[in-house]
Amino acid sequence: MHLFDRVFPVITILFLTVTVSAGARSVVPEALPSRVLPSLMNSAETIDISVERSGLRPESNLAIYGDVHGVYEVPRSQFLAVLNDIDRYDEFVPNMAESELIRQISATKAVHRTLLRFRLLIFRADFDTLSRVTVEDLSPRASSVRFVFEESRDGRVSHMEGSWYLETVFVGGREHTYVRYRIWTEYANPVLGQAQATQRFGSRQLRELLDAYGQRVEEEL
Repeated sequence: MHLFDRVFPVITILFLTVTVSAGARSVVPEALPSRVLPSLMNSAETIDISVERSGLRPESNLAIYGDVHGVYEVPRSQFLAVLNDIDRYDEFVPNMAESELIRQISATKAVHRTLLRFRLLIFRADFDTLSRVTVEDLSPRASSVRFVFEESRDGRVSHMEGSWYLETVFVGGREHTYVRYRIWTEYANPVLGQAQATQRFGSRQLRELLDAYGQRVEEEL
């Protein structure tokens, strides 16, 4: 089932504001100004991965920030279609055990559920969360998908917000899609080994996540 079957063909130029929590890192959907497109061709690059313990919500004890980008030789509309196909995330997204549409709010807003399952050294945990998702076209050449925390079904996540930014670009005269993914997650009940696993494996996992989406788009063409 697709989240927003009616929204992708429609282009609406909007000025977008993303509210970022006090202490949170920015998740505004935008391109990295210093990006070098050819170096990102078909292989994601981690911009930042960090573990934070200060400036968090009172109920939070740990936060993780991730920021990754890449360029893929696929149409932006096709990348959006894969992001839209939430019920099939568990077929290709690393660590995604379950994913489903919970409620359609409007043509551009919905609530979806994801169950992430991690098994890294001593860090073994599941994170079952609901997020409110909003899809918007920022310009004729750029789109965003934003997600904001609604509920933690297991009580482990206390807040989460993030975004996908997609832009049509041309490299060597050929159409590509520049993609940037940013996420800030705060945890009320961190799991043993979570911070250490993030510091050791987080950068690689971000790259593998983005490349998994890029590969899926190529397979769907």
